[in-house]
Amino acid sequence: MRRLPIVVFCLALLAMSCGGDSTDGLSDTPPWGLGSIDVPDTAEDVAEAMAAFPDEIEGLTRSGGGPTGVQYEDLGSPGMPWVVFAQSNEQIEMNASPGLNLATAEDWLRYIGSDQMLGASEWERDLSGDLLWVANNAPMQVGPGQMGTVYMLNWAETGGTWAFYIQATSAAGRLALVKAFIAAAGG
Repeated sequence: MRRLPIVVFCLALLAMSCGGDSTDGLSDTPPWGLGSIDVPDTAEDVAEAMAAFPDEIEGLTRSGGGPTGVQYEDLGSPGMPWVVFAQSNEQIEMNASPGLNLATAEDWLRYIGSDQMLGASEWERDLSGDLLWVANNAPMQVGPGQMGTVYMLNWAETGGTWAFYIQATSAAGRLALVKAFIAAAGG
C-alpha cells in the first residue's frame, strides 16, 4: 500500500517534466505539436493539406489562398488576415534576395531565425533537430491606423523541401491555425 503514493508521485513528476498538454491536445509550448506529425513534403501533399482547412476558424471566414496557402479574415471589417502559407525550395531560391544564398527550407528557417531577423520581437526558436521552427510576435499595423501584435510561426523539417508560415493577430489565433494545420495534414 505504501507504494501507491510513491507511484502517483513519480507519475506526476513525469507528467510535469514532459511539459503537459493544454486542454485542446496541443503542447503548451512551441511548436505546439508540429513535431509529432508528418509534415507535407510534396506539392500534392501541401495542396491536399491546404484544401482540408476548415471554412471558418475562430469566427474568421476562409477568404483566399490556393494550393500553397489559406487566408482567414473578418469579411465585414478590414484588418490583417490570418494566414497559413507554404513555399517550396524552388520558390525560396527564386524569391531570395541576391547574396542571401537561400536555396532550401532549412536555409530559410535559419535565416528567419537569425538574431538579425528577429530583432526586437519576442521569440523562441529551435534550429536543430528534425523540425526547425521559429515562433515570434512583433508589433505591426493590424488594421487601418491600428497597431497591434502579430503572432507568427515558421517551420520546416530538416532535409524537407517545404517551409511553412503562420500569421495571426492573437496568440490564440496562431494556436488555432497550428491545430487546423495538424488536422489538415492528417495528424
